[in-house]
Amino acid sequence: LQPKLEERLKKNKTFLFDVDHTDRVEGSRYIDISHRYFANDAEIIEQSHQKMVDLRENLSDKEKAFLFCSGPEVQRYPGYDFSTGINIVCNSVINDLDLMGAVEPDIQIFGDPIFHFGCSMYASEFRKRLVEMQDQYGFINIIPVKYFNLFTYWQPELAEHTIAIPFDLNIDINLDLLANFRVHTTDNILTLMMLPVACSFARQIYLLGCDGRPLSENNYFWKHNEKAQFGSQMGNIQDVHPTFFTVDYDDYYLRHCNNVEAYFNVGEASGKQFISLTPSHI
Repeated sequence: LQPKLEERLKKNKTFLFDVDHTDRVEGSRYIDISHRYFANDAEIIEQSHQKMVDLRENLSDKEKAFLFCSGPEVQRYPGYDFSTGINIVCNSVINDLDLMGAVEPDIQIFGDPIFHFGCSMYASEFRKRLVEMQDQYGFINIIPVKYFNLFTYWQPELAEHTIAIPFDLNIDINLDLLANFRVHTTDNILTLMMLPVACSFARQIYLLGCDGRPLSENNYFWKHNEKAQFGSQMGNIQDVHPTFFTVDYDDYYLRHCNNVEAYFNVGEASGKQFISLTPSHI
């Protein structure tokens, strides 16, 4: 924008959004625009908090939580009994049909702007699978509140089965969503919502598939369970959102490891236990 025009728009309190496709988070910017169109966050948050309270009541007989992430080591799940816990899967784990049948999840958590709410064929395949799996297993979806209207516009049948949580970079780590219904902002689903949800419901939290990676393998975020990916659409999403993948993978990974440590410290200080059932570099 020309400086004078930008100054005038700001003076008139016009919202400005940078949707330059060379910006790594351009996919999120478009969703910010759609979110700004609606003014019903307060209503959604109030309803979602009540859904969270109801969900906790429905699962009150379970004191453990099992978290299933997308690393290759999650394939070690056979042989464990998950019937005694709250089973929480994330992201594209829903595409591993064998794991889904063994786990029968209670909760599915996801929140990536391009992989889950974006305009690529990858995101489309994810949402198709999500509808199929929710219909089969009846789990509750948990997503960030800013995606709720967009998500339920395209999948209205999932609105009653979806909890939307607000996030805030300016609050401390919060692991009790029943008392304070908002999460501290991070850039990984484990710390953003999985650990806060699990700690709100359970004292013992077991993790599977949080593999991380050796520091030397820094050409991608980390390896994934191939059955839990929509591999045929990876080329498509990289074409649609090329700059998303222009990230310093070491910086992202080390920040994630530090965040996990911080969340564990806060949880353990309040009596929570964290146990990894599968090998992890993190």
